Amino acid sequence: MPSYLIYIQLHMRNLLLFSVFIFLFSCETSLEKNNPIDGLEIICYSGSAESSNSISINGQITTNQYTGVINYGHCIKSFPFEEDDFPQNNENSFENFWDQKSEYDSGVYTEQNFTTNFNNLEQETSYVIVSYAKILIVDELSYIYSEIETIATSTCNNNEIIGCDNECVLASLLGNGQCDDELNCSIYQWDEGDCQVGCTDLDACNFNPSATISNNNMCYYCYEDNCNDYPENLYNCDGNCIVDLDCNNDCGGDAEYDQCGVCDGNNSSCTGCMDSNACNFDSNATIPNNSTCFYCYEDNCNDYPEDLYDCNGECIEINGDCDEDPIIMGCMDSNACNFNPNATIPNNDICYYCFENNCNDYPSAFYDCDGNQINCGTVWFTFDCAQDYWGTTYWEFQNEDGEVLISGGCAEGDGMPYSLDECIPTNQCYSVYMYSQNFSGWPLGMVLYVGAPNYQGATFSLPNGYNNETFPAQWCWEDFND
Repeated sequence: MPSYLIYIQLHMRNLLLFSVFIFLFSCETSLEKNNPIDGLEIICYSGSAESSNSISINGQITTNQYTGVINYGHCIKSFPFEEDDFPQNNENSFENFWDQKSEYDSGVYTEQNFTTNFNNLEQETSYVIVSYAKILIVDELSYIYSEIETIATSTCNNNEIIGCDNECVLASLLGNGQCDDELNCSIYQWDEGDCQVGCTDLDACNFNPSATISNNNMCYYCYEDNCNDYPENLYNCDGNCIVDLDCNNDCGGDAEYDQCGVCDGNNSSCTGCMDSNACNFDSNATIPNNSTCFYCYEDNCNDYPEDLYDCNGECIEINGDCDEDPIIMGCMDSNACNFNPNATIPNNDICYYCFENNCNDYPSAFYDCDGNQINCGTVWFTFDCAQDYWGTTYWEFQNEDGEVLISGGCAEGDGMPYSLDECIPTNQCYSVYMYSQNFSGWPLGMVLYVGAPNYQGATFSLPNGYNNETFPAQWCWEDFND
């Protein structure tokens, strides 16, 4: 193994200020036995305290470019602990073991002076101080320590107290009837109440006219600092509402009385039938809604037609005895949508056979009297609009009468595939028209799928640039069933 020579020399100065009493111990223990390099020597010297919570150490290292030193410095740790706990070759344990440490990078030099200040120490506490060198030996890290020194911090003198940063402060500064903030202590407790810290913003709810030191970070502007329940735009600092109350007595609320005199109502309590001839005439209603009026007993004109019964269900002696068959004219065709089973005299001129007598939108061949589709099956139309420039392409699905049952185009698909479904009357054939509104015609690659969902069924397409408005394609139910 090549020979390395390191000489680390620490010069500790004895500095004792006016308020400090320090206990020094001689170096009794050497860790030189852990030194793996012949000729390496780390020497321990005296240390001194500059105050009751700080220590200053001067040191010197002498080495050369061949020593293998990576960095060096001082370490400090409070009692108690065992000497064997010193971390030797583990970098993580070195970082975690010491209370404080300094670190200086090694370089190519023969002699280097350095100083370490350890601050914020506890009073009346014993500490161990060592110097160290971090070295690299055959690609392995190792920490070499000097002999240890023990040093103890002191307490304050009788005319002093501990200050804001654990330092000694003259007691003569305290309780003199003035706010002495030379030490800049954040809460100023050391001044025995002469310093009053508070909110000095006149607009704040907790404005403190007696505050001698301003701390507007503690100001608040809502009652009891509760802006959720007492927002400052609605309540003053005493919790009193400063805007109008609504009808529910909510501060700043928007509830109002409706036309019926109900707070936050919807006018329903005084709305009703105001036709005095109606069976449900509401004498208390002030807002008319005559669409709710009815003119037969219990709104049952089938069993109690208004020309035979009054609103109490009593027979009107006009057309004979109500116990006999009443004279009721109506549609007596049982196939009609408005068939009247109570009619006694037929008037089939009024019969109709489509839902709501609307045969244009609900032809009887495909819709029942309740508007439900019949004689049809669901057919899916899947259209792929993969290209943005296909936006003027359209298709139509027409029956034998030329009626368009369903249509679509890329303008609906917005550049993406989409599907539509429709209940198509069965046992017929249909025409499939495909065209484009510009001169380019049907684009290459565009396909319309007619039949089942998910691109299942018959496919319809055209050569690039063609339209088939003159000769449309055909789709029949038998194609779907196959």
